[in-house]
Amino acid sequence: MNELKLQTEPVLTGATVKAVIRNSSALVYQTTTQTFVTFVSADIDDYGVGMTEQATSGFYVGDFPTAITSAGTYTVVVYHQSGGSLVSSDDVIGEGEIVWDGSEEVVASTGDDWTTLAYVKAFMKKTDATNDDLISDLITAVSKEGDAYLRRVITDHAYSEFYSLDQASFLLLLNQRPVAEISQITLNPHESSPEEIDGSEFIFDAATGEVRLKPTSTATPVFPCGFQSVKAEYTAGYSTVPEDLQLACAMAVQIVYRTGGTDQTLRSETIGQYSYTRASVVAALAAPEVRAKLDLYRGGIV
Repeated sequence: MNELKLQTEPVLTGATVKAVIRNSSALVYQTTTQTFVTFVSADIDDYGVGMTEQATSGFYVGDFPTAITSAGTYTVVVYHQSGGSLVSSDDVIGEGEIVWDGSEEVVASTGDDWTTLAYVKAFMKKTDATNDDLISDLITAVSKEGDAYLRRVITDHAYSEFYSLDQASFLLLLNQRPVAEISQITLNPHESSPEEIDGSEFIFDAATGEVRLKPTSTATPVFPCGFQSVKAEYTAGYSTVPEDLQLACAMAVQIVYRTGGTDQTLRSETIGQYSYTRASVVAALAAPEVRAKLDLYRGGIV
């Protein structure tokens, strides 16, 4: 239900809004026959799937047709109908894609969200289920932009990364942190006889991501220079996101949700999972009360 979602920008209220759906072969879904057909401009009103505004918010939702039973990625274009029926010259106010498994939307889960829907709703003192999908999407968007601002992925992941060093060094600085475990480091991994170093040969600082070979190591004493001269396989990030960052995420989500994400510097990324602008999310993360919490984690100390 409500797989089609659009926050209009500028806010458009009381409008007739319809979505036109195409499959991967560019055939258009015809609501009157519930089949995909070749697009004919004069028949566009037969293609429009109605969307309904929630109150007077400028936020419109609609159901992806359950008559579409073929799995695939579908393109959705949303029109503002200006007259008694939809015509090709009506304004396009949103577009995007929906991944459909034949019966419901496939929502990609990265596992990178900083907090949960329950946490954010408790923070917002919101007890009903209205707009739960939107709030969940905002959590993902805020978490993604938060990672970009902090220049690292906060949640824990396994990494296999190559490092190019301009000169030989006793120190290797990993991209992600905090470091939980380093399984192996390989020197000159692209050579015919690479040197593999296990965890007993080096020490690391979990908070900063600094790695140094132990003085007692029998391996090559320095990390060699060259293009992709070092390969590191390790796990980094928080298995439980710190409370400060969960709170920062909730605060930013609330800002975007309550303002409607109406920053007009970017068009809405809307339809499936997105119903707000990236600019509105970035602006929320820049709010002083949010930024103060983020900056505690930006310098690699925590």
